[in-house]
Amino acid sequence: MRVPESIKTVFDTFPLKTFPAVPVGSPDQTQAVEDQKFYFRGEPSKDGNSFILGVHSILPIEVDGITKYIPSDPISLAKCLSTCHKNNLKLPISGDEKSGESSNCMMAFAHQASPDQELPLLIHDSNGRDRTFITSRSMSSISIKKVTSVTAQVVLEMIETKLYDLWISCLLVEADETSLNKIFRLNSQSSWTSQLYTVALFQEIPSWRNFNIRHSNLFTTSRVKKLAQGSSMASTFGSTLSALRTNVSLDHFYKDQLIEFEAILQSLTDFIENNEDEDPVVEIEVAAFLISVDQTLKDTKLGKLIQTSLLDRCYLLLSKY
Repeated sequence: MRVPESIKTVFDTFPLKTFPAVPVGSPDQTQAVEDQKFYFRGEPSKDGNSFILGVHSILPIEVDGITKYIPSDPISLAKCLSTCHKNNLKLPISGDEKSGESSNCMMAFAHQASPDQELPLLIHDSNGRDRTFITSRSMSSISIKKVTSVTAQVVLEMIETKLYDLWISCLLVEADETSLNKIFRLNSQSSWTSQLYTVALFQEIPSWRNFNIRHSNLFTTSRVKKLAQGSSMASTFGSTLSALRTNVSLDHFYKDQLIEFEAILQSLTDFIENNEDEDPVVEIEVAAFLISVDQTLKDTKLGKLIQTSLLDRCYLLLSKY
């Protein structure tokens, strides 16, 4: 009996293998998980509480001759630096200076691990008794509410919409394979699996930060609208990505956002310079956005708009952590 070609292709791609069982909680399993963690530096918790910050991917970056590890996307990097500031922690590092590690860490997750399909995800562990999950949107909401200045709250709201909308637009319209690999670890999987994961990812991205709700007019054609609503199109990943990359409305929106970005960036810079004694949360958000773009989307139209002088200030802030 002849094996159908489609089935043969699947088994050639994923050949059957037998692996020995790995008991839950075994040393090998525990070590495998531990190897994926990047520990923040700081004082150990006195009450036994700790947290894990789940992010898309983790990038090495050299700052003042030291290799530090940061989240790959601007939203996760902002929450990472804010968490460091709040808890008096420093970023994970590598090499011989890797001492003084706290019990808090950062770890790469798949976005499906989060209840709202968005990262970062903050997991609080209360001395091993119970865990609390704080989603990305909840973290943003808490950060805005804790700021006492009404003006700063308005600025943070603008960052949440304008800057993150621009980042999402850049991913959907312009980001190439190299950039996507950096941000989402696509090259850590097989080629076939990577393609399927890319489709699932592109189905979710339009819904991040309620982008597709606030800009529903950008998703009017049937194929693109289904994508924005998260319908399953994984079997036709070619047409799915093509539908996004040929969305004229989204392309025009991205170009308009780029023009607006220069004015917004100047306003944010002015606010930071005039409020240097205030809570640094706004400066952290802006620095995280610009550093992330510089590290992962440098060759895009968005990346080319960022001035070197402003980046120098952002990296100077990063060096404090």
